[in-house]
Amino acid sequence: MALETTLRDPIQLTDPLSGDPEPTPGCDVCAALVKQWKSARNAKSLEYGLSRASDLIVELRRHQDTPGQKKARR
Repeated sequence: MALETTLRDPIQLTDPLSGDPEPTPGCDVCAALVKQWKSARNAKSLEYGLSRASDLIVELRRHQDTPGQKKARR
């Protein structure tokens, strides 16, 4: 039997940072992070920066994963 070194079909990768972040309802920290994220995504904003927007999504998700935090639907 011959050893196969390539995949037959292409693989599909998902982007864990895709989609808009969802704040936990009633959480001021989540709301502030989403507000900053929107500003970082707006090309007309002085705070514009896609790297910063990505960092804010990570920060929001880490905040939501903190013990005792209510979870938002992702």
